[in-house]
Order: sequence, then structure tokens, then C-alpha cells
Amino acid sequence: MKKTGKNLSKILKIAFAVIALTGAITTTGCKKKSTAKYTLNVGRRSDSNSIDPIIDTARHEKLFEKYGLNANFVGLPKSSMLNSVAVGKIDSSYLSILYNLNLGAHGEDVILFAGTMSGGQGVLAYKKVAEEVRDPKNWKGKTIAGQIGGTGEMVIKAVLNRDYGYVLDKDFKYKSFETDAETIAACSKGNTDVIIVSNNFVDSAIQQGYVYLYPLTELEDDFVCCRQMANGTKFKNNRDAYLAWLKAVIVAYKIYKTEPERTINLLETVSGQTKEWLYNFVYNLDKNQRRFYSPDPNYNGVKLYYETMINLGYIDTKRELSEFFDISLYAQALREIIRENPGDKVYTDLWNYFKTHNNQYPNFSRDYPESY
Repeated sequence: MKKTGKNLSKILKIAFAVIALTGAITTTGCKKKSTAKYTLNVGRRSDSNSIDPIIDTARHEKLFEKYGLNANFVGLPKSSMLNSVAVGKIDSSYLSILYNLNLGAHGEDVILFAGTMSGGQGVLAYKKVAEEVRDPKNWKGKTIAGQIGGTGEMVIKAVLNRDYGYVLDKDFKYKSFETDAETIAACSKGNTDVIIVSNNFVDSAIQQGYVYLYPLTELEDDFVCCRQMANGTKFKNNRDAYLAWLKAVIVAYKIYKTEPERTINLLETVSGQTKEWLYNFVYNLDKNQRRFYSPDPNYNGVKLYYETMINLGYIDTKRELSEFFDISLYAQALREIIRENPGDKVYTDLWNYFKTHNNQYPNFSRDYPESY
């Protein structure tokens, strides 16, 4: 196994072991009596002021209630949230594709069923080689660096092998760091040719001598990040609750896409960030490295990520992704929303996106014909 594979495997093993230590989840505070037909306890990070404009909009615009769902958000640190889903302490979460896939690969009781965010990372180069490495075909013999286990790492390694035939450690080197800040600091003296960092660190990298090239989505359109994951047993036994959740976030997606001012005003209230910062983070594609939000599962993009993890030895599994990945409920929710809103282009565009980005799912052409 490659050195970076060993490092990532160690991280995954530590996270996986936390399952055995996950305790009962409790919430405090007075609650109003709910008349909702369904309830979901949804993990939300307590150790980070994370923003998801679609889920935050659905929450604060009371769209979950519209579809008869009491969505109870439970604050948890990242270290225990995903494992809490696996053991059934909470019903679902919406982050960290790396750990979601690790849990599923090892047979834990989880189902990936929808998406949240894609894009959001930039490619930069050391100034002396910047023009040469604008074309990835010239990355042979070069050293690349990024955050360990991030989407950027998987995209780079997958694309260089798939599109150029380059083999890790033979044709190119990859250095892994715990954070973006460490990546920039460790590589600022020119001992690395290309770095991959998240959008919030692009300006810092430029200030330290790197030349900005392009968003990582230039190399791979199916660039996936956080996914929505449910406890497998609860997902199968309580599908109506998850259906209500998905319908709410699909409607919230339309608000995010068509009403940026409304979305920014809401996020300003709930996040404490300025409107300028929020606009750049959510909508300014030049600043956010083409970050975009969508509830679409994007099975194709996740499959690329999963297969790259297996091929590089980061996880050892024979389990197919489709064994713990479900696109059917999202498709049902979207179809129902389209029928409730005939002719709405936002929703029909979402269906077209679904058709393009999930068509590698088993029996897709049989189960998802052109009509909705």
C-alpha cells in the first residue's frame, strides 16, 4: 500500500473504531408539541459553523413542516456524528463523503441517498512551473499536494490515471497534509509543483507565491463532496419521513437557485456572516471555485470516488457501492414535486441533471425512463 494510503487507512480505522464508543444522543430544551406525521433526528455539526444554503433554507422557511415532517436537528461533533447514524442513535447526517463511504464499505448499516455540495476547490501551481502545468498532461514527474482524504486528492489521482495513464509514485508524487493551511505552509518554498486547496485558502496560497490555475471542476465535472447518509434500517422502515425530507430540500433548492437575495438574508440571520462573505461563499463562482449545492445523489461522481479509494488501497472491500446507495427515493420525491409544479424549469432541469449524473446506477435505464 502507498504511504498516503497507509496514512488515510489509519485515519479511517480510528474513525471506524469510534462506532463502539458512540453513546446515546440526548437533546435538551422545551419543545412545542408537534402535529407532524413524521420525525427525523438529523445530525448537525456542533464543532463547526457550517453552512448549507439548501438545508438551512428548508429548516428556517419551515418547509419540512409543510411536508409533515418534524426535522429535529441534533448538534454533534464530526467525530461522533457519522457513527451515530451507523448505530441508529440518529436518523441521518449530511457531510463527509470519505467517512460515509468507509462506513458503507465495511458493511455498517448506512445508506447514502442524496447530495449536498460539489466543487469548491482550486488548483494552484508554484510560479516557476505555472505555465507548464496548466495542462495536466505535463504533470508527469511533478509533485502534487493536498488535504489527505479530501475530494481533491481522489479527483487528482483518478483523473491522472484515467485520462493520462499516470501511475501514482511512478509518474507523479502526491503529498498529503491534514489541513489546507498545512499544505500551503509546507509547499510554499517550491518543493511542490501543484497544490489543491479549498476555496477559502486560494487567496492565502496566492499571497505565498502560488499562481492560480483553475477550479478543480475543470478536471472533473462529477466532483462530489458531502453526501446525505441515513441509518439503513431506519431508511427502509421509515421511507415516508425521508421522502418528506427530500421534497422539502428540493423546494429549498429552488429558492437557493432563483432567489439569492432571500437566501442570503436568511443565511445572514442564522450564520452571523456578512452578506458579502455569504454571497462569495454561496454564489460567486469565481470566489468559491464553482462550489454549488444540489440534493441530487450524483451516483456517478461518488462511484468514481469510491473506486479510487479501493484502487489506491485506502479501503479493502468487496462491497459494491450500490449495496449501500439508494437513488430511488430522491427520484420519487423529485417526480412528485414536478407533478405538483408542472412546467417548472428548475425542477425539470434537476431531473435532467439526475438523468446525467446517476445513469451508472444498476438498471438505471429500466427504472428511470425519460418521462417523469
